[in-house]
Amino acid sequence: MKRVLITGATGYIGSRLAGALTQDCAVYALVRQPLNEAYLTPELRDRLTLLPYDGGGESVAAALAESRPEAVYHLAAHYTAAHDMGSITKLVESNLLLGAYLLEAMSMAGCRRLVYATTATTHFPGPDYRPLTLYGGETGLLRPGGLLHRGGEAAGGGAGPVRHLRAGGPAAEGPEPDPAVRTHRGPAGPDLRAAGL
Repeated sequence: MKRVLITGATGYIGSRLAGALTQDCAVYALVRQPLNEAYLTPELRDRLTLLPYDGGGESVAAALAESRPEAVYHLAAHYTAAHDMGSITKLVESNLLLGAYLLEAMSMAGCRRLVYATTATTHFPGPDYRPLTLYGGETGLLRPGGLLHRGGEAAGGGAGPVRHLRAGGPAAEGPEPDPAVRTHRGPAGPDLRAAGL
């Protein structure tokens, strides 16, 4: 059975993906405490192996060492519409440091496959890296040429983005997700349509 590690399993997209992955994979989820259980149902929680993330790189390295994944799905992120001094620390900790820790831990563990989530605001208004917001700029740093360049080289490549416009679930505001994007197939995973995405 394939082994995968997922970040963001407590969010809308991550919980759906984790549920779909449990059909064919042993799924390990890197999670913070207290556990956000809005989308992580007891039934899903029983099918996952939860690994603690304490905000530091050592906990990420320990999670990779324990899970020994063939692929990592990095969906964890902090979003805020506010762009003020008070929001910067949380954005950097969640969207930049976690990604850097993850890439380094993947390199140490020999994991060569990464599927990561980004946002439409990373490439606004076209395919080039032109972030519209601080959130978009940070999530875009995992793209090839950003942090992923170093991590991808160290881990041997094998990364691809998944863009989704409505990360907050069906009740979230915003345009309908592009069906062509929603069906992106990650390097080690299922067609995301299986997750209802």
